[in-house]
Amino acid sequence: MTSSLTLGPEAIELIERAGLSFVATTNNDGSANLAPIASLSVRDGLLFFVNMASRTTIENLRRDPRVTIAVADIFQRRGVRLRGQATVHEPPSVAYSTGAEHIWSSHGRQYPIHEVVTITLQSVEPVLSPAYRYGGLSEGEIESAFLRRYGVERLEGPKA
Repeated sequence: MTSSLTLGPEAIELIERAGLSFVATTNNDGSANLAPIASLSVRDGLLFFVNMASRTTIENLRRDPRVTIAVADIFQRRGVRLRGQATVHEPPSVAYSTGAEHIWSSHGRQYPIHEVVTITLQSVEPVLSPAYRYGGLSEGEIESAFLRRYGVERLEGPKA
């Protein structure tokens, strides 16, 4: 099953900014497997991540390619849920080489990349904290509250 769904600029920026996403797959017994992934990227419109240490995720995707990925900005309390079909690529495939080189250029070559996983998107859904609906606060107020909660400050200026 293929899809012509693409990610908009806001979703791409969120993926780049978040740095950590959560990839859900289905274990052989039907239970959920959730893996933190720090390599989710978009390059030339292609969504992918690499396997450095998630053997179970790869085993699951080889058996059942359905995948759900959650990405969130913990301070703005908003994110995106991505659903699709995964394809696992090994060396020396072009997809493996392209994905691996992209991640090595940003993370460093000290990280082993066993496989590259590309995602054909089937749905892209926004995820919002209930604070937007029930809290009566603006996005800036929500962000400020959670920056204080975690005791951090943004390094760059506030979003326009």
